[in-house]
Amino acid sequence: MALVQFGGGVAQIVGRIGGTVFQRGRAGSQIKNLPINTGRKQRPVNVQRSRITTAATQWRNLDPTVQQEWAALAATLTRYNRLGVAYTPSGYQIWMESFLNSDYAKFGSILTAPVAYLTVPSYGAVTITIDMLVPEFTITGTITNGSDLFQWAIQATRPQGMGVQVNRQSFVTLSTTDQADTDPVDQWSRYVKAIGFSPQPGQVVFVRICAIAITTGQRSPWQLYRVVTT
Repeated sequence: MALVQFGGGVAQIVGRIGGTVFQRGRAGSQIKNLPINTGRKQRPVNVQRSRITTAATQWRNLDPTVQQEWAALAATLTRYNRLGVAYTPSGYQIWMESFLNSDYAKFGSILTAPVAYLTVPSYGAVTITIDMLVPEFTITGTITNGSDLFQWAIQATRPQGMGVQVNRQSFVTLSTTDQADTDPVDQWSRYVKAIGFSPQPGQVVFVRICAIAITTGQRSPWQLYRVVTT
């Protein structure tokens, strides 16, 4: 479904209409044909749909008082739609965010709404190395503003050619880990298992990292890094 903003005509549009996809990016608006589904990603899609169904069922089973607590939390937050317009989310939306983030990170269900969200951590001195000779896939860096309350979530793409841009649909999940600060996190075995082969030197791997709160389920924005294998 497309989201359309009118103003003396159609001012902005994002989403899908029929076989056409409207997107917004740094270069401006883009129009693309909808790619043909080959079915290769059917299992991940089904898993995601199952998680959403579970979260929605859990919400319906919550006590109305608890639902009101989530609504009170949502009233203090701001979200932005795909056109960049700010709005106040519903309690149901914030519940879904927290539930799905916690489920993704294997924290278990967060049923009680937090009084307020935590300060989102920031990253510093993040270094990512993918070395074929060792071999290793290490991530080192620091998390500030409550590293003990958050865990890293790490995703990466399959190796690509030097001139290829990141495909945000091609990320595979490596792990969530409570190792932060200056402790290196080695993801080599998980990465090779996820993609099914070992990368070669001189290839590009896009890695993205976020932090998920253990007690609230909130997630920081993804931080994207471009890594050339050695």
